[in-house]
Amino acid sequence: MKLIRLHALATAALAIWLSSVVASGFAAAITFPAMKKLDVRIPAYEAFDAEHWKIAGGKVGWAVFSASDIVQPTMALIAAVCLLLIRPRDCSPRWGAIARLFFVAAGIALFLWYAAMIRFPMEHTLDSFWTALDAARYDDARRFQSDFDALHPASSRTLSAIAITILLALLASLITAPKPRAAEPSR
Repeated sequence: MKLIRLHALATAALAIWLSSVVASGFAAAITFPAMKKLDVRIPAYEAFDAEHWKIAGGKVGWAVFSASDIVQPTMALIAAVCLLLIRPRDCSPRWGAIARLFFVAAGIALFLWYAAMIRFPMEHTLDSFWTALDAARYDDARRFQSDFDALHPASSRTLSAIAITILLALLASLITAPKPRAAEPSR
């Protein structure tokens, strides 16, 4: 019974992890075109002659991605702990349990790389952009916006790779089930 609960919890954590990544991508895909279509202008930044819809969309999008960046490691930890407590030999098919462990480990590695090499530099650049914008240092703001835009493709690719990896882990989890334990002999 314990193995079934661990398996269910790990599978749920993988589903939430995947949903978090996919939902943040959907949110950005919906928010930015909507802001562009509305041709949003922000009165506080009227002197900044750049596309204001990107600023408005960025404020919303960054909040969504920040929430996802809390959900992802939390669900990764829950899934990893549960899966480490389930031995592959206690699952059927065994190869599915091994594949699931591999994909979860790969997803965690990708997330750690994303956090260190992409997310933190993007956050620093975006904070610098908003600070420069608020201080009316528009040349600095343009430079920080350019730096942020240069990191964006790597971010999208890495988050896509995380989503694919966790989808594969989830699929492996759905075809893998803990083997029932043999009943204790009665005395």
